[in-house]
Amino acid sequence: MIKITQTISILDDEVQEVFIRSPGPGGQNVNKVATGVQLRFDARKSQSITSTILRRLRALAGRRMTKDGVLVITAHRHRSQERNRGDAMERLQALLRNAAEIPKRRRATKPTKASKERRLNSKKRRSEVKRNRGVLVPGSRAALRSKPGPLDRLLIAVGWALAAVATVVVLLNATGWLWVPSLGPHFLSVVVFLAIGALAFLVIVFRRLGTSKTKS
Repeated sequence: MIKITQTISILDDEVQEVFIRSPGPGGQNVNKVATGVQLRFDARKSQSITSTILRRLRALAGRRMTKDGVLVITAHRHRSQERNRGDAMERLQALLRNAAEIPKRRRATKPTKASKERRLNSKKRRSEVKRNRGVLVPGSRAALRSKPGPLDRLLIAVGWALAAVATVVVLLNATGWLWVPSLGPHFLSVVVFLAIGALAFLVIVFRRLGTSKTKS
């Protein structure tokens, strides 16, 4: 008798044993001496195997079971015939033992209060991430690298225009083409610097603070 579980055993003559040439390790005996072992067990005809166990055995065995319900276990990992016999028998017993084990029914449990809170917090975080994907945060790298909007371009153009006008006035005043007695050359220089500073200030401010708009 071959014991499978406390209540299930199969007869010795129900398992057929065939020795085959082993393609595995064996030194000079590889493919020359029949050291491999093949066990064949007809589970469908066995009195110890119920229909329920047979159904689970088919699912576990896969290609190791034929269409006629014959379970085929091949062992050729070892060099000796005896070790391959023991290996094949252990694998057969383990497979039948797993098929005979009754799967436990999963009981439906209610989610706890803590798990509900974690799930809600996780959903809130994901929604915030999705909502903020297209928003440019003021002062961030994305905001600094973003293209200026129409208002930004207008202010930049105005700043450049002021700087250009101030520069032209200074050049004309220096060459004598234009002289304003009340506005000396020093005052005009101050105007130029103020215009350039205003331009830089406008560019920085509206690039950092005026970009809280969504991507189109």
